[in-house]
Amino acid sequence: MLAPAALVTYLLMTHTAPPDTAPPDTFADLKTRPYEVRFALAGAAAYRGIAEANLGSDGPTGERISYAALDRLDKRGDKHALAIGRAWNHEKLGDVAQQLAELPQTPPVRSDHAAIELVTTKNENIEPVLAELEALRGDPDVAVARAARWNYAFALSRLGLRLSAAKAFREIADEHEPGWSEEALKRAESQDKAARDVKQPWDRAQQAGQAMTTGGALVPIDLVEKFPDRVLALGAIADALDRVAGQTVLRGYVRRVAAFDFRRRAPLARAYAQVLAGEALDARVRAELTTDHPSPDVADIVIGAMVQLDVAADHLEAFRELTRQIADPWFEILRAQTEADIDRRNGDWFGAETQLRNAQKQCGPAIHYRCLYLADDLGHLYQDLHRIPDALRVPQDGLRIARSSGEWGRYLALLLRTADAERFNSSIATARAYANELVLMAPSFRSRSTIWMAARLAVSWSRRCTMRSRRSRMPTTSRTLPGSIPSLETSAGSRTG
Repeated sequence: MLAPAALVTYLLMTHTAPPDTAPPDTFADLKTRPYEVRFALAGAAAYRGIAEANLGSDGPTGERISYAALDRLDKRGDKHALAIGRAWNHEKLGDVAQQLAELPQTPPVRSDHAAIELVTTKNENIEPVLAELEALRGDPDVAVARAARWNYAFALSRLGLRLSAAKAFREIADEHEPGWSEEALKRAESQDKAARDVKQPWDRAQQAGQAMTTGGALVPIDLVEKFPDRVLALGAIADALDRVAGQTVLRGYVRRVAAFDFRRRAPLARAYAQVLAGEALDARVRAELTTDHPSPDVADIVIGAMVQLDVAADHLEAFRELTRQIADPWFEILRAQTEADIDRRNGDWFGAETQLRNAQKQCGPAIHYRCLYLADDLGHLYQDLHRIPDALRVPQDGLRIARSSGEWGRYLALLLRTADAERFNSSIATARAYANELVLMAPSFRSRSTIWMAARLAVSWSRRCTMRSRRSRMPTTSRTLPGSIPSLETSAGSRTG
């Protein structure tokens, strides 16, 4: 007769299922997800809010999956679930990505591999991830398609493409999928608000600046402080600008102008206002506005007129001397841009680079606006030289400054420059992302036909190249330079001119 203890052991051994038979759902009891991305793996795909501690964190925060559960997945041979479990526990994501890359590349594995890469990849290397997510957004597997659309929207927000991200998240919200739709709507509203918070003050500054140049109205101080490089006026306006710059350039300028002969200044000031309004000038007035030897009373007006009339290069020696006398960083940058343009036309590419890079040393918060033009010029130069890493870096740095300083108009121009550089880099998915943002921004700028057409050309060109970029399931970044492809601005000009 069996002893009681032996009987209990026998019953446990004969009536308990093996541990890898019908194991519990590894992810069922988890209430939060570890990252902002979405997984396609069955079980991990259900909605879970992201814990506040996990937002933007790579550290070991939030819920974890037990080692026993991971061991069961390993014994079952479920390598996909094991990899996601390891990611959930904040193990090294590079190792997780490698594990997923070694598995048969089914759509769910590809989607989750892209999600992990999105968490770990810097924006400058995001092209293969964007291309993969684009390819998976229409996958027949609903879980794969939804995860890819979510992660693509998240990637757009990471790139700072706010209108595109808002649109993508709103489309997800319209699917009314429990949990995911509610979070998507919040993200869409947040991205929309971020875009409005830049655009609306910029519109006000534009309108106030226009009113000042045409009617003499002073710009409100709050707009001056937000856009210190866009407006000039007297007194408190100059002080506000100088506070931002940490210097006294404009206060000194106001004092100098106050001592000038306004009987001489008034006629040329009116003529300069005509130039800004795009009105025609008679030959005598134009000659006075662009003379090489203006009196000190009107030298600043002549500098501005030479730039606005695009004749500074024709008066280079005088322009150099006038800007030297004024000793204002804004005008120093204008001079450098003028000389760089001459160098480029003469084939002195490296002389042009030296001019522009030296001018960058003058840049600061008070003249962001002028310096963003400088970034556009330098990015264009690097693109012409086929120095693609620099052609990407410079406008992307400019984009960050334009975004943070609220320079909506310059942001638009730098988006075009960045889309063009990405296209030259054969980064088709990234070029398309930037170009789509341009198209969403363009309704406010439809009169600027070159930009509007260029954005559409970028999208259409990118679509023609899509099949080539997707020959592999997870493409590596290409560095082929299609030097024969005309720039977007050149193409647009030929279509609109």
